Amino acid sequence: MKTLSKKKVGLLLVLIFGLHSQIATAQTENATAKGLVISGPAVYLPECSGQWFDQCDSAKIWFEQMGYGTTQITWPTKEEFLTGIKDQDTLVYYLASHSDSYMAKIGCLEDQMPDIIYTEEMEQALAFGGQKKLFFNMGCNSACQTDENSFARVFTSSSAEAAYIGFCGLDSDCQSCYNILGLWQSELFNQLSQQKTVGQAFELAHQYLEQFEFEYSCRGCAFLEGNLEMTLAPIEVPQELILGDINNPIGDDQCGDNIVDIFDILEEVDIILERKEITQCQFEKGNLKTGTPPNCLEKDEEIDIFDLLVIIDKTLEKENCVQD
Repeated sequence: MKTLSKKKVGLLLVLIFGLHSQIATAQTENATAKGLVISGPAVYLPECSGQWFDQCDSAKIWFEQMGYGTTQITWPTKEEFLTGIKDQDTLVYYLASHSDSYMAKIGCLEDQMPDIIYTEEMEQALAFGGQKKLFFNMGCNSACQTDENSFARVFTSSSAEAAYIGFCGLDSDCQSCYNILGLWQSELFNQLSQQKTVGQAFELAHQYLEQFEFEYSCRGCAFLEGNLEMTLAPIEVPQELILGDINNPIGDDQCGDNIVDIFDILEEVDIILERKEITQCQFEKGNLKTGTPPNCLEKDEEIDIFDLLVIIDKTLEKENCVQD
């Protein structure tokens, strides 16, 4: 079996995580199902600045791929945050902020002091919010405590389906988890997009990164509370063909959904890492010319990282030497 160097594996992972909102997202399964992605300031002293762009942008992409029309807000006011919680159509949430198990610094006031949400305020808003599904809280210590007054308990007690994902010690003992958090959450959302339960997706995200034998891990740092059997919306996929569109095989001579998107990138990564056997159709559509016109390389007998780069370009609607 072909062996990939850690450098190549790392590059593959970085390429996936580096895809931002330029990627075209799928049509929502249900126009009323919504998501909310929030970033508080990354820095408060000497003044408010920054945001967690990569993590939030990745979450927005995945929410929309799973069928949730998603709003992304940077430094929301307390009113904006609570309005999003009260909205009965908003079912999935992602929060990146300085937070612990009982409060989150979501914004910045005029005097440069943090605008803080407390769990009791969120609990009051949830009473009007209807059924919820997922709250992913990226805060460094957002799940150190899970008592009745914590974010974890307040959210999961609001709905029978609700699940909460948080962390403990990302700013101390679990800094190694923070170093790979973007990769871990991308695989978690990838598994959820394949209709895995949140419990299954949580475990598979750990296993996915562990196969690369990194010195980093999120085991013992990431925590899941609530309904482990909860699933998010499935994706409806038409069956048509275009070059570079290799996901969702439906036979030896057919594959694809007529869209080159992040799922084709993930499929290509699985092929390169030899995680799956591929059909002839997938090989033909995934083995692409690479390079910059007019200095393009011919197809070879291998699907490799150079083919992946072309599919990333096509996903971002960038021109390359491949002729459809």
